[in-house]
This record gives sequence, structure tokens and C-alpha cells, in this order.
Amino acid sequence: QQLDELQGDVDVLAEKLEQARKKHEIAEEEKMDAEALKKDCEQQMEKLKDTLKTKEGALKTSLQHREALEAEIRQIRVNNERLVQQVEATQHEAEKHQENLARMLLNYQQVKDELFRVQQELLNTQEDRDNLVKSKEQQEAHLAQLAEEQINTQQQLSSLKEE
Repeated sequence: QQLDELQGDVDVLAEKLEQARKKHEIAEEEKMDAEALKKDCEQQMEKLKDTLKTKEGALKTSLQHREALEAEIRQIRVNNERLVQQVEATQHEAEKHQENLARMLLNYQQVKDELFRVQQELLNTQEDRDNLVKSKEQQEAHLAQLAEEQINTQQQLSSLKEE
């Protein structure tokens, strides 16, 4: 009976040993699964770190690009302001030139009118001179005719005296 009891205890112990062995196998498998999972997690963590570094680099590049663009925008604004000032100055100069041109045009018109008046005077003076020359030529021709008539008359008188 003791033997049966011992046999029963041995069977129970053997069963417990078997269960412990199964649990140990399961624990080993779980340990291997856990290590594989740990390795997988570490690999994923490395990938995430690499991705994070890449994204940080891209972000830094993007920020640098943005800062460069902002600097360009500031420079463009400064240049635009300078151009606006230059355009305003040029417009002011153009207005001055326009006023000067208007004055010059007025002066030109006055000079042109004065020149026309002087030309008319010269023309009138030339006509008067031409008329005087004609008149003088007519008077000289008349005097020459009178002189010829006088010579003819004197010849006739001389002829008559001789007769």
C-alpha cells in the first residue's frame, strides 16, 4: 500500500515534472519569442532613429531654405522700395523736364514769331528797296531820255541857227 502510495506520489511528481518541463519549454519559446520581438523592436527603433535623423535633416534643410527665402524676400522688398524711390525721383525729374520743355517750346514759338516778324520786315524792306531801285532805274531812263531829247533839241537849235 505504501508502494502504491509512493507510486502515486511518483506519478504525481512525474506529471508535475512533465508539466514543469512543458512550462519550461513554453517559457523557453516565450523567451525566444521575446528575444526575437526585442530584436525586431530594436531594429524598428534603429529604423525610426534613422527616419528621425533623415526627417530632422530635411526639416533643417527646409528651415534653412525658408530662412534663405525670407532673406530673399526682405532683399526684394528693400530693392522694390529703392526702385519705387527711383521711379518717384525719375517722375519728378520727368515733370521738371516737361516743364522745361514747355518753357523751351514757348520760347521757341516766341522766337519763331519774332523771326517771322523780322522776315516780314526784311521782305517789306526788300520790296521797298526793289521799288526804289526800279524807281531810280526809271528816273535814270527818263533822265537819259530827257538828255537825249535835250541833245536832239540842241542839235535842232544849232541847225536852225545855222540856217
